Amino acid sequence: LHYDSVEKLMSHPLLSFFKSSDSYDAFLRILVKNNQVRNYELELVTGSDQTIWVNINASLQRNIISGMILDITEIKKDERKELAYQEELKVAKERAEESDRQKSAFLANISHEVRTPMNAIIGFSHLLADPHISSEYRKEYVGRITQNCYSLLNLLENILDVSKLDAGKLKIYERECYLNQLLAFIHSTFSKERKIQEENRINFRLYTPIDDESFRIITDQVRLQQIISNLLDNAFKFTEKGSIEFGYTVQHEMLKFYVKDTGLGLSEDDKEYVFDSFRKIEDRKTKLFSGAGVGLAKCKKLLKLLQGEIWVESQSGKGASFYFTIPLKVSQKPKDELKEEIPLKESYSLKDKKILVAEDDLLNYKLVEAILEPAEATLSWARDGMEAVEFFRLGNDFDIVLMDIRMPRMDGFKATQEIRRLKKALPILAVTAYGLGNEREMAMQVGFNDYISKPVSPETLISAIGKYIYSGS
Repeated sequence: LHYDSVEKLMSHPLLSFFKSSDSYDAFLRILVKNNQVRNYELELVTGSDQTIWVNINASLQRNIISGMILDITEIKKDERKELAYQEELKVAKERAEESDRQKSAFLANISHEVRTPMNAIIGFSHLLADPHISSEYRKEYVGRITQNCYSLLNLLENILDVSKLDAGKLKIYERECYLNQLLAFIHSTFSKERKIQEENRINFRLYTPIDDESFRIITDQVRLQQIISNLLDNAFKFTEKGSIEFGYTVQHEMLKFYVKDTGLGLSEDDKEYVFDSFRKIEDRKTKLFSGAGVGLAKCKKLLKLLQGEIWVESQSGKGASFYFTIPLKVSQKPKDELKEEIPLKESYSLKDKKILVAEDDLLNYKLVEAILEPAEATLSWARDGMEAVEFFRLGNDFDIVLMDIRMPRMDGFKATQEIRRLKKALPILAVTAYGLGNEREMAMQVGFNDYISKPVSPETLISAIGKYIYSGS
């Protein structure tokens, strides 16, 4: 017990060795009752004021306690480590089992979410092959196919983004954003989609308190648009009739956005996990709702990167109101310093314009060729980056280059760097399905003028080409 001598040890009352009076009383009760204790474990206080674990075997005879005390402190430490280790294993096992359950549910759900639009795509494609269908039905079938293709694309992008967010590999890139114009574009896009789906029983409204189309903030516009779009997707999904409103208010140094609907609403249980990955409302008896359970989780993780917050106010059967905030960073750049951009148009005459398409996939090249045929452009095809560079080394001249990024022998990044040494002012657009990493930023750094993600619509491609050819950017 860390005393220098027996005399010093015996000079202390028995109670002083115990950590507490309760442990002292408990020890004495057992000893007096049985006249002995066997393998009794407790904590004692040493002469150096340290606490140690001991194992006591003692007997009581004629009011004299005799026996042996064994220091088991190290054994207890090992036991505590083992208990902690076992607890960690238990928690890890429970987490793994929960993860397996979520993965199984996720895979089953993904199978449904993929097969549903694929069934429509394949079915309407077969119907299009009928030479006797009317032009009205043909237009409707094409619209249905396009709609379901974008549904699949949105599902894939959400899953990939959540994976990148969980791995800490998704970065925020803040630039000027014309907020009111962005919200008006989102409102127009969703309005057109609902018209195609013939869902006109909903009053869809946008509220912008600042009456200025040129109101500019500094934020990541792409991510802000994704957050609002995901919230609106949910609102339309759970609202069959009534109203949906979205917009923002200015509160001190924050922008507070909202999406409100008059749909099914959320129960208290739903609200607990609504922002968790791969969780979705499944316990409705009347309808199974689409979705992979990643949209709201993605919103929450994106807002954390944007230094914002998200929450929901809702009651079952009374609709839901989702709110989120981001810091208000108003652009300080004077309006007269802004470059006047050439407005995007859905069609340009590209007659006599020479375009180099660097693309390793034949079908993708054929698609670009078909899109640009009505514009009467002259196309040349490079099957990889090395062929693209060789076109310029041989003295060929082009008005613009459409460059894929992932290609054999030489990728689009390297090819663009080589072309830039020969043609510094030539517009080069990245047109790529390369969807992981920070390729957009990398593209800008190596010399691309712009970046277009596949799949690309004919209107977007023609507008981008015309913009850079005719603006002299």
